[in-house]
Amino acid sequence: MSAIKNVILLGAAGDLGKYIYAALVDADFDVTVISRPESNSIYPASARVIKTEYSLEGLTEAFRGHDAVVSSIAVPAAFAQFVMIDAAIAAGVKRFIPSYFGYAVDKTPLPEMEPFSAPKTEVLKYLEDRVVATAEPGLTYSSVACGVFIDWAMKKFPVIGGYQKERRMNIFDSGNATFTGTTMEGIATSVAGILKNPGPTANRHVKVRSIQTSQNEIVAAFEKVTGHEWTKTYLDSEETYAVAKEKLKVNDRSAILDLLSVVLFRDGGGQGIVASREASDNEMVGLQEEDIETIVRRVLNPNELPM
Repeated sequence: MSAIKNVILLGAAGDLGKYIYAALVDADFDVTVISRPESNSIYPASARVIKTEYSLEGLTEAFRGHDAVVSSIAVPAAFAQFVMIDAAIAAGVKRFIPSYFGYAVDKTPLPEMEPFSAPKTEVLKYLEDRVVATAEPGLTYSSVACGVFIDWAMKKFPVIGGYQKERRMNIFDSGNATFTGTTMEGIATSVAGILKNPGPTANRHVKVRSIQTSQNEIVAAFEKVTGHEWTKTYLDSEETYAVAKEKLKVNDRSAILDLLSVVLFRDGGGQGIVASREASDNEMVGLQEEDIETIVRRVLNPNELPM
């Protein structure tokens, strides 16, 4: 497969998109950002920006002359990717990476989680079907299975990073269940690595990981870095699962965090592991694993965002 040089990025102003933009530029891709006409998003002064509606005509024209399209748009806007895929095919784009960052398609989530992941799953299925329909030398795809956005989640959700100001954490079951996660920078590195290696990554679900860790390891790292002992409250994952089911009956969307806790932390579950170190595609995309203490230090003392 021929080399990829010119890359379109959608969602460049988002939490993950900022990292992807920086990684693509650092990897010497020529990056063009797509932005809606009404958007007030701020991009680096050096960024090449095309303003267009998310229409087939507008996106096709914007995509022409580009080798790859990377989407990092937010999940609520996931269905906008249908027209992006059609436009990529019409414009002769070689590779499409959808906003499907998360768990591997071969992992069976809790059945209650399926409605939450349905938009991303439907988009990926549509992309796969369109790639099969167009065949060579048409569009190819890669998706990124990265597990938890580990550093971002530690900052956003106490279920992952604890209550840092209060120095306390809820521990599920024994706290020894392990799960994999990837840092925001690691996900971005993986995207750039896919485009640097278009042949081996074509029409594949690329599995990456920055770390495999547990709640006990996370809280121990926070204690070491902060120099303070943390308070631990132990919870039962099965009770949490039952609570989540009751929340869903009344359309309480906070149930998703309860369900995620069960997936990641339930003893004997193993559902939170995207891939073992040996089965991961880290080497293919140039991603190095990190240790939990390094990630925790960065969470507590964050550097400036890369844009």
